Amino acid sequence: MSAKTYSEQSASVRNAYCAGHELVLRAACSLPDVCVACGSPAWGNVEKKEFEPMGWWLLPTPFDIIRLLLGTRYVFAFPFCPNCGPEHFQLKPVRLDNHLAVFTGASKRLLHSLPPMPDDVAAEKTCSWFERHLRWLYL
Repeated sequence: MSAKTYSEQSASVRNAYCAGHELVLRAACSLPDVCVACGSPAWGNVEKKEFEPMGWWLLPTPFDIIRLLLGTRYVFAFPFCPNCGPEHFQLKPVRLDNHLAVFTGASKRLLHSLPPMPDDVAAEKTCSWFERHLRWLYL
């Protein structure tokens, strides 16, 4: 089973945005050193979480079937403070694909430390499920 690393920790925040109450991540993102559960400083602590692609069973494309057969999973490095462990993990994926990951349940302090989405990310976020899954037709 293969896993695609979606995020990592680094000294700078990149490809991570706030969209109201949602945490929006692009591939190769890095989050600030703020606990995703409570908003306290994470002090470099990172918890890796794996997620499977979502929604393929609704109207699978050939790429979804191949991805299912190959077992691709997405790996995220989320910062956690020493007081919060994996049992405090509240992030829920709303969207997860190769282009964008959207989660709800992140701490408000983390969300407030992120920049707002740029226009190109907002356009990608608002495209329909149907457009995303048939993207291969017009690329």
